[in-house]
Amino acid sequence: MPPEILQAYQDSLIYACLDDFAALSAMHGLYGGQDGTRGNEWVRTTVNFIYRNLKAKLIEVVPQQHQFRKMSPNKLCENLIRSSPVEGDLGKNDHMWETLFFKGTAALEVMVTKYQLLDWKYFRSPIHPEFLAELSRLYEQYGVGFEKDQSLHYGGAN
Repeated sequence: MPPEILQAYQDSLIYACLDDFAALSAMHGLYGGQDGTRGNEWVRTTVNFIYRNLKAKLIEVVPQQHQFRKMSPNKLCENLIRSSPVEGDLGKNDHMWETLFFKGTAALEVMVTKYQLLDWKYFRSPIHPEFLAELSRLYEQYGVGFEKDQSLHYGGAN
């Protein structure tokens, strides 16, 4: 996995423990976000991040968003791909990327705390190899390891 993606994962997960975040904000610095020169790559990487962390139970939709909380990770990410802010006018896509909010789970907070990263001063700090190694092992346990990036599919009800 390229270091810039690992850095974006670490930053986004630290952020998720400290504040709620919109889908549009996840991985925002990577590739310049939705307005960058690699917008489609950013969308795929961001949706992979959301999917992988929902499946691994590290993030969840905020409680107030009942309509999204009812959706499976597959359905949620399928809808995000379909409503990509890169594919056209965000207004035509019901603002899903701007209005869908996530938060870190208690499990994520335990993991971030274990590596003493639960503070804004560690947001955008250098990569923490042990944190990322544990994260990688956890993803593998849930069947969404980094090696599956090209094969993650969101169709279906899982």
